[in-house]
Amino acid sequence: MTLRQYLLPILAGAFLAVHFATWISSVGLTTVASAILLVSTTPIFVAAADRVLFGIRLTQRGWAGIVLAIAGVGTIGGGDFAGGSIAGDGLALAGAVAAAGYLMAGQRARRDLGTLEYAALAYGCAAALLLVACGFAGVPLWGWSGRTWLVVALMAAGPQLLGHTMINFVLKAFDATTVTVTVMLEPVVTIVLAFFFLGEVPSPLVLPGGLAILAGIYAVARSQRSAGAPVGT
Repeated sequence: MTLRQYLLPILAGAFLAVHFATWISSVGLTTVASAILLVSTTPIFVAAADRVLFGIRLTQRGWAGIVLAIAGVGTIGGGDFAGGSIAGDGLALAGAVAAAGYLMAGQRARRDLGTLEYAALAYGCAAALLLVACGFAGVPLWGWSGRTWLVVALMAAGPQLLGHTMINFVLKAFDATTVTVTVMLEPVVTIVLAFFFLGEVPSPLVLPGGLAILAGIYAVARSQRSAGAPVGT
């Protein structure tokens, strides 16, 4: 492996560590709805960075898709967005910026590296940096109950190892903007799971919001195909 092939996944891992540290912290300082809505602005930062750093222009259809998808997320969140703390909202936005960096670095790293090879380097770097950060911040890493350890293990195996690895897999077939808009399905899935496991009844705004997100994903994916972006390998 060349130096560049090592540095890109390490850079992605550093962005991932910042994303986890900022966004997970934001959930404790603002409402969950605000945190999810703000971190879902990731595609805006990806598109802006692509334009500034690489001169990549998103088509009008692509921009319309991003706006439509974000509007859908905002519709689902509804009135819950108001009332969040400034610090928590700022951390959630920082998490969105870090997620954009993570996906953009990952997209370029995946041109040369396989999914598992890239994931091992990026996740390992993120884990190491977060352990160091926990040490400096005095965050306890033991003394938890068995139930807490089980929940942590399930989170690591499901959303992190499985979810993030699937995202990294498709980064070789789709550009980072398309992937970030697709990830915006998370609020929809979260609401469905909350209904079945927590008995939370979704608001009437969930259906139109979910449809807007799906329409936005379709518009962005179509715009990338029209622009000649790779769609599969």
